[in-house]
Amino acid sequence: MASVAAAAGVVATLANAGFLAVTMTTAATLLPPGKKGRALAVLLSGITVATIAGVPGGIAARHPARRKPVARRAHRPSGCGAMSTGQRAPARPAPTTTPQPPPAGTPEPARRVRALHTARTVTVYQAYAPALGDPAARDGRFPAAWKRERMTWIKPSFLWMMYRCGWATKPDQERVLAIEIDRAGFDWALRHACLSHHDPSTQPDRTTWRRQLKTSPARVQWDPERDLHLRPLPHRSLQLGLTGEASRRYADEWTVTITDVTPLAHEIHHLMRTGRTTAAAALLPDERPYPAPEETPALSKLTPTPAESLPDC
Repeated sequence: MASVAAAAGVVATLANAGFLAVTMTTAATLLPPGKKGRALAVLLSGITVATIAGVPGGIAARHPARRKPVARRAHRPSGCGAMSTGQRAPARPAPTTTPQPPPAGTPEPARRVRALHTARTVTVYQAYAPALGDPAARDGRFPAAWKRERMTWIKPSFLWMMYRCGWATKPDQERVLAIEIDRAGFDWALRHACLSHHDPSTQPDRTTWRRQLKTSPARVQWDPERDLHLRPLPHRSLQLGLTGEASRRYADEWTVTITDVTPLAHEIHHLMRTGRTTAAAALLPDERPYPAPEETPALSKLTPTPAESLPDC
C-alpha cells in the first residue's frame, strides 16, 4: 500500500508541473495585466487542493479498505423454546431402540360376556323390520305391537348381530337397534337362565335340564364370536333369550334408551367392502369383558381382575 502511494505521488508531481507551466503561460497571454496576478493565484490554489485531496482519494477508490466481517447472530424464535443469552442449546437425544410390542395377554376364555357397558347399563342389539324398529327408535320404547309374550333374543355382540342380520340387509331385519338396558335386570336374567341346549358337562341329568328349560324366564346360548369379516372366532359370544316375565320386564322396565344404529352398520359394511378394515374397526362399539354373575350358565370360570371387580364408568 505504501509503495502504491509513493508512485502515485511521483506521477501526480510530474503531471502537476506540466499542467502548471501550460496554464500559467496561457493565462499570462490571454488576460489583461490587471487580472493576471489573481488568475495565477486561483490556478495555484486549485492545483494544490487537487494534489493533496485527489491522490489519496483516488487510491482509496481503487483499493477500498478491507473490513473485518461482522458475525451475524443466528435467528432465534421468540416465545416458547427461545434460549436466553449464554444458554446452551439442548443436546440431541440419543437414538432409541424400536419399541417392542407388549407381551401377549391372557388367552380369551371360551365363554365370556363382552359388551358395551357403563356402571348402570349394558347395551344389547336386536334387528327388526322397519314397522317395529322405526317407532321403537323414535319413542325410545317398544310399541304395543311388540309381542311381550313371545321369546326375544338379545345380543351384546355387535358383530354377532351383523352376522345374524347380514349387515341389516336380511328381510325383516333392516333396522338394527342398540338397546341400553339396566344392568340389574340383565344380571337377573343371567341368574335365572338355563342353557338352551343340554350340556352333559354342566348338567348330567337331561330330565332336570328339561324341567328347568320349561320354567326358566331366560335361556343362554353360546355361539362363536365373529370378526369383521363375520368369520367365526375360537371363543364364544352370549345370546340371551327372554320369555315370560323376563321378556315383559325387558320391554317395560329394563329398557333405558333405544337407538337406531342401522347407519353405523351400513357404514362399517361399506368400509369392509372397500378394503378399509382399519377404518371399519375404529367404528366398532367398545365391547369389554362384562362382570357377569357367577350363576350364568356355562360361563368360563375366571379369577376376577381389578378392572372386573370395580364398577365401570
